[in-house]
Amino acid sequence: MNVYQVSDVEFEPILMLTDHHERAISQFQLALVEGLGFYPPVNFTLSWIDPRTLSFSESIEQLLEEDIEGFANCSMGKWERYMFR
Repeated sequence: MNVYQVSDVEFEPILMLTDHHERAISQFQLALVEGLGFYPPVNFTLSWIDPRTLSFSESIEQLLEEDIEGFANCSMGKWERYMFR
């Protein structure tokens, strides 16, 4: 058995669809807890972006019009929503 340390982790930007800054923070933290089983100390920045600046902006704007919260990921040229738990 060996011990490995994960450090200096960088993610690609993660998009979240919600009207509430605080809810975005808590849902990101919850996703970490559910994925890892615990909440590690994490530093991150949460900022608003203009969806028109994204690649394939038409499909992200469609998701926004549906007005349903969740994470968003672009796969094969189309934005898809993953519901908050």
